[in-house]
Amino acid sequence: MRRYSLLLMYLFSWNAYPQITESPLKTFGYFQNQFEYNNYENEYDVTSFSMQQLNIFMQKDIAPDWSALVNLELVNNYSSIKQWGSFNLEEAWVRYRYGRVFNIKLGLQIPIFNNLNEIKNKSPLLPYIIRPLIYETSFKEILDLDEYLPARAHFQVFGFIPWNKSKIDYAVYLGNSPNINADKYKGLTGTDTSSTILIGGRIGIRNGEFKTGISYSHDKMNLNVDEHVLQAFQVPISRFNRIPRTRLGVDISYRYKSVFGESEYIKVNYDDDIEELKIAKSFYYMTLGYYLTERLLTYTSYWVTDENFTTIDMPDEQSFIIKNGDIDIRVFNLGLSYNLNDRITLKAQAAKGKIKSDCSELIPTNKFFFYSVAISVFF
Repeated sequence: MRRYSLLLMYLFSWNAYPQITESPLKTFGYFQNQFEYNNYENEYDVTSFSMQQLNIFMQKDIAPDWSALVNLELVNNYSSIKQWGSFNLEEAWVRYRYGRVFNIKLGLQIPIFNNLNEIKNKSPLLPYIIRPLIYETSFKEILDLDEYLPARAHFQVFGFIPWNKSKIDYAVYLGNSPNINADKYKGLTGTDTSSTILIGGRIGIRNGEFKTGISYSHDKMNLNVDEHVLQAFQVPISRFNRIPRTRLGVDISYRYKSVFGESEYIKVNYDDDIEELKIAKSFYYMTLGYYLTERLLTYTSYWVTDENFTTIDMPDEQSFIIKNGDIDIRVFNLGLSYNLNDRITLKAQAAKGKIKSDCSELIPTNKFFFYSVAISVFF
């Protein structure tokens, strides 16, 4: 009798949820392979082939109005044996969709910030080989890109609100602070070590091919300092903890017939109360392009990165000299992008740049030239 009761329970439970249907697992991705030549004035030349970036996505509709996605990212000829590049879990989230007006994402995700942050990994859709500096994931090994952008969030509400002939974009998200544990001897790695959170969002408007918006994020950061820094500033270590950091971004993009343009500005400020400590960063880029044919785009792009920082010189063990410095990077680009078909894009890019620094012992002033060809594939 017990067997029949269990069978009836199973049948009734099956019929009680007929609306829950699962779609097949969709697996797709993007990758970009390139050949590049780099020349640093008065230093050295480099030529190299590389698998610049690979993103593998797994997406599944798991219930009506619910879907899930996982995004795995590999960069710079990744090899764990040879210790090349990096392998990263970029996203693992579930989304509830109530039309275009209201969406909720729960789990690890790339938050909406300016125009490129959310789509920077979709290489075949972008004309660049080297993306505007702070969006170039392959540079993460040498540049702290997370200073400029909120790279990870864990809860986000977003959508589009119709307004006359336009749409208002909105997004609000929460995430961890930048104070993440990386030492297994201090507890679980990858978890926040503070009670503060990241909060951010974007508000924008779009009308046809025109899009613009303002982005903002706020978190609190613990600065890693040593004994010499504490002695030089003569303040307790608590003054370097939970320093408020804000990012303000503005983006605009437009396409009219064969003309294409996009631009962004990002300003990063640290609200510390130490007078001699100067930390601020800004980034700006502007791209103008023209479609020679429906498939062939030619463009020029200009990037500017500016960083203010503080260094400490020690003439002897008892003396400290606090200096404020500035590093300025300017890059001028020319490029071509050709859509061979809906899944393959061929690219070429040339860049001339200059690194200007008033702190030569850290980063000397230098000029560089970059030439590259690449193939981007959607599979």
